[in-house]
Amino acid sequence: MIKYLKLFNHLWKIKRVESTLSAGWMRIAGGARTFLRVPGIVFGLVLRCLILTAVQTELNSEWHQVQLVMAEMIHFIRQMEAYCQLEVIEGSWKILLDFVQKKDGDLDALIETHRAYLDRMVKKVLLLSPKHGREENLLNQVRELFSTILQFREATVKWLIIACISICLTNLRMTSTTTVYRSQHDVTQNETSNA
Repeated sequence: MIKYLKLFNHLWKIKRVESTLSAGWMRIAGGARTFLRVPGIVFGLVLRCLILTAVQTELNSEWHQVQLVMAEMIHFIRQMEAYCQLEVIEGSWKILLDFVQKKDGDLDALIETHRAYLDRMVKKVLLLSPKHGREENLLNQVRELFSTILQFREATVKWLIIACISICLTNLRMTSTTTVYRSQHDVTQNETSNA
């Protein structure tokens, strides 16, 4: 039972990381469509467009780097899932099923075949090394990698919030500058028309 728990725990971690990355990808992709557009020239001010274009250019390069790293992480996790599901679990299941369908042997043979099935799956899914003292080296590295991926995803969410705030503040500053400019321009035009 402990082997099944280890196996399912590891598979659950892979699925959790994949799900978290996919949700992060959707947020990043949605954020790119929403926040990185340069609004049109409002009230005829070229300055606003230039400032927002500068902010957009800076964020676009960072956004692109985040998307590249996240795409690589998603690819890695999906390859891990495919390896576990297609190469290990399905292959091991086929061997066990073939033994059961042959109807050879007794209950002891079935128990031994199941034990071999479970050992094979644990060894391959958990990436255990046959070398004594180094059995879980690769597994520990993968777990650290999962932790790093989750930290990256959290940092990405925080960065997205900061990028959105930056765009909003720049837009707000430009809007208030535009309002002041229009007020002064209206006063000047009223004075000119009254004279």
